[in-house]
Amino acid sequence: MIRRGFTLLELMVTMAIGGLLLVLAASILGQAGRTYTRGSDGIAAEREARAALALLSDDLAQAIWHTDSKFLSSDNHGWRQDELGLLSLQAPDAQSTTGRNGDLCAVHYQLRDLTLGNQVVRCLTRGFHDSGTVFPALTEKSLPSLFAPRDQDEPLAFGVVAFEAHALVREDDGELRDWPPDPTRTRGPDFLRIRLVIARRDLLAKLTRSADWDAHRLLGNSSSAANHPQLEVHESLLRFGHHD
Repeated sequence: MIRRGFTLLELMVTMAIGGLLLVLAASILGQAGRTYTRGSDGIAAEREARAALALLSDDLAQAIWHTDSKFLSSDNHGWRQDELGLLSLQAPDAQSTTGRNGDLCAVHYQLRDLTLGNQVVRCLTRGFHDSGTVFPALTEKSLPSLFAPRDQDEPLAFGVVAFEAHALVREDDGELRDWPPDPTRTRGPDFLRIRLVIARRDLLAKLTRSADWDAHRLLGNSSSAANHPQLEVHESLLRFGHHD
C-alpha cells in the first residue's frame, strides 16, 4: 500500500477555507454582539423613559390649575426644551414628615446638564416642594419661586436630547387643539402631549460637553429623530387632572 500525504497546494487551500470560515464566524458573532448591545441599550432607554412618564402622568393626573403654573416652551437648535411647573395633590408618604401640612405640593420638570465624572449629561429632572412650603408661597404670592431649578432636583432620565410638553384643550366638537397660555385664563389645559428623545449609549458617549448636546452633528435634526438609529423617541398623551 502506498501512503500519500497532502500536497502543499492542498494544505494552502484547506488553510484558506479554514481562514474564511473563521472570518465568517467572527463577523456573525460581532454582528450578534452589536445587535445585543443595541437591544439592551434600547431596553435601558425605554425603561428610563417609561419610569419618567409614569411619574409625570401621576403628577399631571392630580394637577391643580393655578394662574402661576409654568408652561414654558423653548427651542434649542430645533430640539425642544420645555419646562413645567405646577401644583399637584400628593399623598402623605410622598412628602417629608417635617414639611407636610396638607396635600398640595409643587413639582417642576425641566432639562438640566449634570456633570458625571468627566462628562456632561443632559437629564430630565423633577423638582419637588412639600405642602408646608407651598401654602406660604400661595399666601405671599411667590409661587413662581418654587419653579426654579435647585441642586437637589431629582434626575429622572439621563441622556435626554429633547423634552416636549405640548398643552392641548378639548373643544366642544371633541377635537384636541393647542391650548394658548394666557394669564387671564381660569382653566388649565385638558391634556399634555409629552415627547422624550433619548440618546442611546453609543451616542451618549460622544456627547461630552453642553455644547455637544446643543448642536452636535451626530444628533441630526428633530424632525427625523424617530428614524435616527441612536435616538429613542417616546410619546404619551397625559391628562391634566384637576381644574378647580
